[in-house]
Amino acid sequence: MNDYLEIKNLYFSYNDDNQGIKEPRKVIDNISFNIQKKSLLCILGPSGCGKTTLLKIIASLVPPSAGKVLFDGKVLKNPDAGRILIFQDDNQLFPWLNVIENISMPLRLSNINGREKIALDIINKVHLTGFENYYPHRLSGGMKKRAGIARALATSPDLLLMDEPFGSLDAQTRKKLHKLVLEIKEKTDLTVIFVTHDIHEAIFLATDIAVMGKSGTIAYQTKNNFSGISDFSVTGFSDFYNKLYSFIDEP
Repeated sequence: MNDYLEIKNLYFSYNDDNQGIKEPRKVIDNISFNIQKKSLLCILGPSGCGKTTLLKIIASLVPPSAGKVLFDGKVLKNPDAGRILIFQDDNQLFPWLNVIENISMPLRLSNINGREKIALDIINKVHLTGFENYYPHRLSGGMKKRAGIARALATSPDLLLMDEPFGSLDAQTRKKLHKLVLEIKEKTDLTVIFVTHDIHEAIFLATDIAVMGKSGTIAYQTKNNFSGISDFSVTGFSDFYNKLYSFIDEP
């Protein structure tokens, strides 16, 4: 199977102005990895290690300082509808639009016909049927996330980039949304990169896991044999969890 997304020798530095002297601050340091179509790669790592910056580069929202991103064999340089980035906060929904209007917005901007039918089908997939006419202020945190995911899926993207999307939610709601992500992935050709600092979340969701170290490198990458499992009593689970933790907790 061919690699679908290729990250090659990626570097990124910010220019910090320290008392008038600009010095580059390295955030990503020679990152390379490949993932295959329909994979769900979870990227783990401590705060400030460059996880969000990496997603922004893959989405072409910021250019790399060096290196390149290839998607289906093509070098990516500009944003497009095939790559959608979902951030953590709930403010991505337009408060003056109801659920179906929010989900239909990217379809309208892309001048796609049959918008209502497409939107209703996606609403059903994310289990929001009956809430089509609700405005964001009437939705729970979990329902807002469902609506946000639905809007991201409206134009049938190839790659969904999720930056700690469930970090602000309670444990029960997160579990429901984890199952939703796996359900959507199972029914579509979607490839997902999911950033999190939660090891349990990564193990439950991922087909592949990468750990970013504090130095902005990929410290460890592996296939995940425990997808859908969050039980320490399963043979090997505890050892796998501890191994991932050891890379995140590096000095």
